[in-house]
Amino acid sequence: MPIADHLPRATRHIAPFVAVLGLAACTPGSSTDADLSADFDASTGGAGGGGGAPAPDAGPVTPDAAVIDTPDAAADAAALDAVAPPADAADLADAEDTAPDGGDAPLCPDRPLIPADAARVVLVGHPFTDTPGVDGTTIHGLTLQPNGRLDDDGIRLDVGVKAARIAFAPHGLLAFVLGENGTLVSVFVAAAEGMAVVDSVTLPGADYGDLHVSADGATLWVTGSNVNETSGISTIHVDCEGLLTVDDAAYFPLRLAESTAFLPGDTRALVLGGQTVFDPIDPNDVRLIERQGGGFRQVGGFDLFHDFVGAGRIAVSPDGRLGALPNNSAFSEEGGQMMLVAIDGDTVREVERVADVPDPSEALFSLDGQTLVLTQVEPGRLNAYRIENGAITETTVLTGIGLADQIARVERGPLADTLLIPSIDPNGGPNITQVRITGPGQLQDLGETQLGEGLDNIVTPIAVQP
Repeated sequence: MPIADHLPRATRHIAPFVAVLGLAACTPGSSTDADLSADFDASTGGAGGGGGAPAPDAGPVTPDAAVIDTPDAAADAAALDAVAPPADAADLADAEDTAPDGGDAPLCPDRPLIPADAARVVLVGHPFTDTPGVDGTTIHGLTLQPNGRLDDDGIRLDVGVKAARIAFAPHGLLAFVLGENGTLVSVFVAAAEGMAVVDSVTLPGADYGDLHVSADGATLWVTGSNVNETSGISTIHVDCEGLLTVDDAAYFPLRLAESTAFLPGDTRALVLGGQTVFDPIDPNDVRLIERQGGGFRQVGGFDLFHDFVGAGRIAVSPDGRLGALPNNSAFSEEGGQMMLVAIDGDTVREVERVADVPDPSEALFSLDGQTLVLTQVEPGRLNAYRIENGAITETTVLTGIGLADQIARVERGPLADTLLIPSIDPNGGPNITQVRITGPGQLQDLGETQLGEGLDNIVTPIAVQP
């Protein structure tokens, strides 16, 4: 089994790039220097997908979409004002005492949701430092204003681990930082300038990069990949203060587990990984699991890729009927593909594949389920597919997002379906690119917020308060 295919996710793509980037020569930009890109409408030909969606089981899809070059500049504040009307940021004390849209009640009733039109904290992780061979262990707080402007507050917190993934609790006052080595840290977040480490736990030795928070905020599920029995899904309980408890009895072992995406209700989940050519041999690379007691049981296993698999993060549609499975394995004849699967009862079956998508990493469905977004790391691209009648058509492609990997998405309010993507541009340096999903398969580029020169400003993980 090629072990090289399972290098730490946080450095798999970025480390080679850093060696030749020459960031010291970069000049940081301002967050008010760029124009807002035009909105793209399929009916205008600017981003229209040609022809109808392929029928189910029609085989690989040939990309046929408008390609838009993303400018290497920061978002213009006036243009953002036109996208989303300004609203006054509310204090946490005035937060909404409501549940997430369509979700369960918050775990901690004394910590209600932040108002949907308030400012939100954006957390990013810095995996590198300016000292060669020394990992970065800080997270960085920014503020996403109600009008869409992203303010760099310049506040960093040392969490003691090289962050691979960050996620927020539903109430937004706790964040969870997953180190690529399996250390999980809880952080209290009052504002971008008000953060403090609360607790940390250590998970079984594996390569980590996938973290899911339950709808009630009481449970975390973390997927770790390894060739031995320390690979699988860990269950961690969290209380209102942010104290973490690993539930060893609930551990679900699965060798070479890559990513887990939960269906609505957090009862079932789609898992990519588990295919092995060594003892114990397992031909299945996709499986459906179900919570049972405190842990999980496997509902079914499916051999869909027939080869090695790798992904940053898979996704399940809001209605739980579709799954999107990128495969970026360099050791697979089916690498550079994305598979759309149907989830029907206890069965997962292939619907169609998108071929010729080099280095696909993270998939995400829009809030209405009509758009599927995919990042491509090495090409630096963000692809959008229109979903219609259970099939997909590539509609919009944004280029110029250097090493596009993880995505953070605003879940509620006037900025809902706004995406934040860490980027590294050789001619502009580390930045965060904002993109809006404006319609089925349609993306609008909102520009960049520059983070400054230096390796210590490179960003990999990113999360935004719900």
